[in-house]
Amino acid sequence: MAGSKVKEKGGELGLKNKPKLEEIKKKLNECCLSRDVCGECSEISCPIGFMKEICVGNLADDIDSDQVEALSETARAKEFEYDSLVDSLAEILMQCGNCKTAHFEKCDINLLRQGIEVTLFENSLEYPGDVQTYLDDLSTVVPEMVESLKSKLA
Repeated sequence: MAGSKVKEKGGELGLKNKPKLEEIKKKLNECCLSRDVCGECSEISCPIGFMKEICVGNLADDIDSDQVEALSETARAKEFEYDSLVDSLAEILMQCGNCKTAHFEKCDINLLRQGIEVTLFENSLEYPGDVQTYLDDLSTVVPEMVESLKSKLA
């Protein structure tokens, strides 16, 4: 896993220890509605393309939250499959290591989570370092999505 800096730690909600970025990439592929809808592929300028590049390790280690946030303009101009975005977020959360105080912003999983958030809500949320607290925080923004996420994480 080139470029991945995710720590191997267990967590709540039956989460996996080591991220499987290929599984996340499969979910991301389902989010794209194809050139038929967009007209042309923006590739790395598109949130989905950007996240797929993170999954395959093609982006430099110096990408950060600001670069992910900048994708919000492209996300507003495109259409994505909402249910697939929620499925992708669930997969990302399942891969999260629940790092708590060891959480760092440039973690591949964190950047992927931020990319999904930018696509869904046009900005990303602060991540507290564990999935359960994140879901609690997210429930103040989109409670209906949290119920769906919890059922997928169970």
